[in-house]
Amino acid sequence: MSGVQYKVADKVFLEKQKDILRLFQHVHQPTYFKDLIEVAKTFKFEGHWDQWTKPEYVKEFWQFYQEEDFLKQDEIFSVFHPDHLKQAIALFKVFYYAKDFATFYKSAVWARQHVNPGMFVYALSVAVFHCKHTEGIILPPIYEIFPHYFFTSEVITKAKQYKQHYWGTYKHEVELKEKSGYAINADYTKHTEEWMSYFTEDIGMNAFYYYKNIFMPFWLDHECIRFDATKRGEWFHYYHNQILARYYLERLSNGKGKIPTINYEEPTQFEYYPALSYFNGKPFPARPKNAKLNLDVEETDSSLKHFSYCYTKVEDYERRIREAIDMGWVYTPEGKIIYLYTQEGFETLGKI
Repeated sequence: MSGVQYKVADKVFLEKQKDILRLFQHVHQPTYFKDLIEVAKTFKFEGHWDQWTKPEYVKEFWQFYQEEDFLKQDEIFSVFHPDHLKQAIALFKVFYYAKDFATFYKSAVWARQHVNPGMFVYALSVAVFHCKHTEGIILPPIYEIFPHYFFTSEVITKAKQYKQHYWGTYKHEVELKEKSGYAINADYTKHTEEWMSYFTEDIGMNAFYYYKNIFMPFWLDHECIRFDATKRGEWFHYYHNQILARYYLERLSNGKGKIPTINYEEPTQFEYYPALSYFNGKPFPARPKNAKLNLDVEETDSSLKHFSYCYTKVEDYERRIREAIDMGWVYTPEGKIIYLYTQEGFETLGKI
């Protein structure tokens, strides 16, 4: 194709690509590559701070890692949990501020063996996207790394049984079975809008959305972003509207009409039973029909005290955004007025 620039990958790049891909294999168990096991054993942070351009961030991570409340390997990582996010950002900076690829890779190998797999995959994925040492490296599909998030527990169980059966007792028949193939039927999860499951639970669409968030994390500092971040808010607004417009078209094609608005004071009419399980066996939370969004969750579970009355915060944010759009301007934290109906204003609105 004329005008398209491309570069033939050299041996050095291909070795990098291979090394990165190996880090994502079977992340819920210790690596079985002997060279990675040796690197993880010999790699040291203390006394080697000069391997990073900003060692203060590495020291911060090392301090987090030694604390009692550092996320354990068998726990569930969430980027929306304040403590998890704080630790993940610290780990990302260990990768990002490495002086060379060797330090980047060795620190990733160490983290692969010692850090929660969810946190590891998230921090490393963001780092691969934005670090200069890994430019051009392609990440594996997220549904191959974490299939539990995309396939029901029944599918995962059948896949395990198939592997144990044909790679265990009948290992000599593997070649024959691979030729004939083996299919596992996967049902969609159960919820009110099952007629839209083909879209809302589409693996490709959900992977697309995941990598959009990896490419542009809400917490990432401008100095760490590899692309031009001057249109960050506009881009955020654009690709969310792409997904919303497609969802609207799918509703219309199914004869379901406009997208209904949500009244936070009224019980939700849409139940959701994911039929998914995390890697540690715990089921995904379900939502029954007529669930009250304004429930004080702290009354039912004290560990969720950070999320008490979240619906009132959401309502407040929505109200403030609507009022800002109606007025046509917003205040910055410094008291400056930014008019929304300008180029700078639309970028500000996108960030909000």
